[in-house]
Amino acid sequence: MILNVFSITEIFLGFITLGLMTWAGIHSLRLYLRWRKMTGPEEQALLEDQSYLMLSVAVVVLVIRLINWPLFYLTFQSFIPQVNGAMCIFGVT
Repeated sequence: MILNVFSITEIFLGFITLGLMTWAGIHSLRLYLRWRKMTGPEEQALLEDQSYLMLSVAVVVLVIRLINWPLFYLTFQSFIPQVNGAMCIFGVT
């Protein structure tokens, strides 16, 4: 594996988004299970606030992944001088 600035950034952003989506997925499931057992308006307000937080986390992950897309191609382009035949791989993508 070739490590340069672009590939390290790709790996870092991948771990960040993986962690955020795992956290949001677990909490969303717990939120869904608690939503069915609502007892009062206070708990409903709390659950709605938590659902907005989960939506915000999902939007942040989406923005990070959209920023990561051009970085993916920059990573490919940075491999061209270091790998024989990498120009063909970059051209196919």
